[in-house]
Amino acid sequence: MNQSRSVFQWFGGALLVVWLAPGCGGSSTGTVSLDDFPKRLAKVICDHLVGCCRAVAMPLDSATCNANASVYFQQAFSEQDRTKVRYDASAADGCLAAYDGALSGCTFESADAEVVDAACTPVFVGQVPLGGACRKGAECAPQAGARVSCDFGSGSGDQGTCALGSSSPADAPHGKQGQACVGSCSDNSCGGSATVAGSTTTAVCFASEGLYCDSQRTCQPTLADGQPCSYSECSQASYCDDANRTCAPKKADGATCSVSSECRAYNCQFPDNDASSTGICGVESLANAKTCAGNFE
Repeated sequence: MNQSRSVFQWFGGALLVVWLAPGCGGSSTGTVSLDDFPKRLAKVICDHLVGCCRAVAMPLDSATCNANASVYFQQAFSEQDRTKVRYDASAADGCLAAYDGALSGCTFESADAEVVDAACTPVFVGQVPLGGACRKGAECAPQAGARVSCDFGSGSGDQGTCALGSSSPADAPHGKQGQACVGSCSDNSCGGSATVAGSTTTAVCFASEGLYCDSQRTCQPTLADGQPCSYSECSQASYCDDANRTCAPKKADGATCSVSSECRAYNCQFPDNDASSTGICGVESLANAKTCAGNFE
């Protein structure tokens, strides 16, 4: 991620749409009905956001926040095909609790997103079998031990086919020093692929383990600060500086940045989400001019 997204994009775009927007067909017994879920979710978000906005002197009215959020989520759900995703009410409480915990510090970091992802993915379960028509991967029925995706092939339409998806480099076996590899993983990003044509090699080198995949496709120790680099050769505490193409220590919160990989917090914030402006390293607060106006778009 080269720039931070607005907090409301986390709620309504990058996270929620993945799980909720594909559709809401069906239901199962539980404590939170499908009709109540948008309102309950809005309340969890607004209970935190109102306090966060008050703390930075940008007061947000609770009633306004709840009304806007409820309408936004209800509309997002109603616009989708209700026949391809089953709502599991028994998982809803866990999802709401995960959001409650993730937003308690007035921030929403990558680690928080992972917790919410794990808790909320079971709320809406894809029903389309392999080979069936789909518009989003979340419409496809889960397959034990495998990823599924909506494969659009070479077509340009908005309808694809549910198929087994390729594995992510982050899911590949962790390589050892000197072992053949297909890519590197550093922070929240991975380069390469989990497979190489004509090869049985699947290992990936992880900077968290002091390794990167070099040009000879073997895992080697990450480079020290000041050494020449091109992308993922630096240690977990460093990044490849575009200006002089050498490894350099990651920047502390408050330092200027252009991409998130430069920052210790792995987040480069841009005012009003404008990538043409100068970024600032640091975890993004829930409270800003947009969110404190109750704008969920």
